Formats: sequence, C-alpha cells, structure tokens
Amino acid sequence: MQHSDPNQLASATLIKGSEIFTGVVILSGQYSNCKTHYFADYENYPQVEGPRKRVHLNNAKYLKIGQSLYVDWIFSKAVINGTYSFHASAAAYAEFWTNSYGKKDSFKIKRRQIWQAFIQESIRTIACASNILFETNDNTSIENLTHDAFAVLGEDGGIRLSDKHTCPECTQEHKSVADFTPTANDPAAVLGVDENRTVPQLAATSTAASVLQSVEDDDHMDVDATKNQSAMVKMIIMDGIVMGPTHCAFDNCTGPLSNARGRGESFCRVHKTEFRNFCHVQNCKNNRVDSTQACQQHHNEWYKYTQSRTTSSLAGVCQMLRHPNDILPWNPEVPRNIQPHDEEAPEVEKKNYFSPSRFYCVETICAPCGVVIAWTKFAKSESPTKILKFLANTYSDKATRPDYICIDKACQVLRTSIQNESWDT
Repeated sequence: MQHSDPNQLASATLIKGSEIFTGVVILSGQYSNCKTHYFADYENYPQVEGPRKRVHLNNAKYLKIGQSLYVDWIFSKAVINGTYSFHASAAAYAEFWTNSYGKKDSFKIKRRQIWQAFIQESIRTIACASNILFETNDNTSIENLTHDAFAVLGEDGGIRLSDKHTCPECTQEHKSVADFTPTANDPAAVLGVDENRTVPQLAATSTAASVLQSVEDDDHMDVDATKNQSAMVKMIIMDGIVMGPTHCAFDNCTGPLSNARGRGESFCRVHKTEFRNFCHVQNCKNNRVDSTQACQQHHNEWYKYTQSRTTSSLAGVCQMLRHPNDILPWNPEVPRNIQPHDEEAPEVEKKNYFSPSRFYCVETICAPCGVVIAWTKFAKSESPTKILKFLANTYSDKATRPDYICIDKACQVLRTSIQNESWDT
C-alpha cells in the first residue's frame, strides 16, 4: 500500500544522465503485515530489538545522494568512470559536472553528493557481482556505511572479481625448456645445487625484482618433469606502497578512526569511548580540560602540539621539504631517525595520543597485467613474516596458489619461509 501521505507528498530533484528535473514526486510503499517500507533505492524493515534494518537494492534504478537529490545509473556510473579513468577527486568531479551541465539550470552539485554517488554505486556494483544483498542499520552515516560495506563486501582485502583472473599477459603455457638460457657469466645462472639436494632457485633481474620458484626436494616428485605440457603457469607480483593511512593511536591497535574526517581524531570507536573524558597523555588518569586533549598538568605538551600544527609552522615544513639540502645557520642539525625501507621499525616510546598513528605501507598482490588481486595494510614495517602471512591468508586454498611470486625482497622472504618452516606447507 502507499505509505506516503497524499496531502504531504515529498518532492526532489532528479538527475537523469545530464538532464535535471525538479519537483519530482517521491512515493513510498508499505506492507501492512510485516511493516516493511519500500523506497526507490532501498527497503527497510523492523527488528525485534534495535533500529530498523536497511536493504540496499542491487536493481534500483535511482540512488538518493542528497537530502532531496536522486540520480540514475548513467550519472552514478559516470562518477565511477571519472574517478578511475581520470583520477578525479569528488570536489573536482563536482566542479566539472556543474560547469558542464548545471549552469544552465542554476544547479550546483556538491562534493559530498558526488562522494555519496561513488560509495553507493561501488557498493551496488560489487554486491550485484557477488550476488549479495547488502544490509545496514537504517539512516546510518556515510562513514559507517563505508565501514560496514568493507566488512561485508571487502573480503578482508581480497578482490572477488579478480580472484580467478587470467589473460595472455599473466597466464602462460608451461615450457619445459626456457626461451632464454643464461650464460656462465650471468649471476642468475649460479644456482645453489649439490649432488644430494635441489634448493629453491632464485633468479635476480636488473630491475631489482626477483622471481621465486618452488622446487621440491629430490625425494619427492619432480614438478617440472611431470607437469603437463599444456598446463598453465601463473605469476603474481607483490609490492608495498608507502603512503601512510592513519589508524588508532593506542598501543598496538590498528582499528580505523571513529571519524576519519574529523580534525583532531586519534582513536577508534572503542578507545574513543575509553578516553572520552581522560587526558590523552600516556598513563595519565586525570580528566582533560574542555576543548583540549590534555589535563591541566599536561597543558604545556598540548600547547606545543597545537603550535607545531599551525598554518605558519606547516608552511615552514613545506619549505623545508621543497629545499631538503639547504643548511641554514639558524636551523639546528638534529639527526633524523629515518626508518630504512623494508626493515623493522625502531621501537619508539609514544608519550601521548594527540595524533593518530600511521600504517607503514599498503601491500598489494597484482597480476602482471596490473589487475589487483588483494591488498592489506602493514603497520610499522613490511617484514617477510607479514608478507608470508598475507600470502597464506590470500591463498588458503592450495589449488589457487600461483607458480611464481615476483617480489623485490625474494631473498629475505625465502630465508624467513625456510626458517619458520612455512616453506614446507
């Protein structure tokens, strides 16, 4: 039955492609028995306890991206394509669309509405391809919606659509004889082979990438000798991108921030509740002063922290970054503790939780053609132990494991896998 009040029908603006329609009437329905409400892009139903649940429809023709703004599939898919094809930000795409289509109707679309379209269209595309009916609490915020979507559809960093990806560039037929035979002077031709045992072979390339090939002991079946000549060989490429996304500042907690866009936020939801009224200096149990993150005793530390992040201070930091080799007489030569890439981070005692911590890198598993297969975030370092654990989680099924792993630190990963006996499994 119609749920909308005929005397108070809501109206909205509708964008179909590039056309703008105003005063469009919004109708909703209700099933009287179960009290389920039906809207253009979702349904919601009551629970025995707690808030109503919202079911996001994969076949919805329109999406609500603002308080009174709806868009069709053409618009939302154009947002996705613009973001990926041109690396456009939400603000840049909003400006482009307004300048291209909105000026004639004196209509201006906003950045947060483009972000809503990007998130909702992404959710619908992935949910539809995965054959999942995505549910959340009704009237949840965009931050919670994004968090819930990753928890349900994110596959813990695995990408379902590229899990079984194959193409001529990243899947080749097995060859018993290599096309290229290295000479005796080639360092890659020197293999650690003795008369009793064949060890894992490591072939280094001039681009600092190494290919790690699994060769079983002579006591077991020779894989290369018995492999079907028509079998397909797969390779993956692993690398870490040092980009430093933020996470909770509390010790050994890598939970997402309770409000990633909130200025000054440094805790996840759990620790934000725990430190709600307490000073953010470590081991201090005093109540913090209003509008600050420190108690009266640690006011000076909070003052130094805020002063170091003023506009003038940040401008000075930017100038130093632009001229890293300039040594000025009034600048003290303080030795910087820079973490060497690929090595464990030095243990640094954290004195306060005023700012969030940062992940060291985002680790990716890709096919040689560039398709991303899986990703995860590493805290503090890109250690071989974390890499092996990431591989084990991604390829828990032996049948899906690749034949070759290309990584720029193959020697370290190989040594660690033999030492912790993960090579045997």
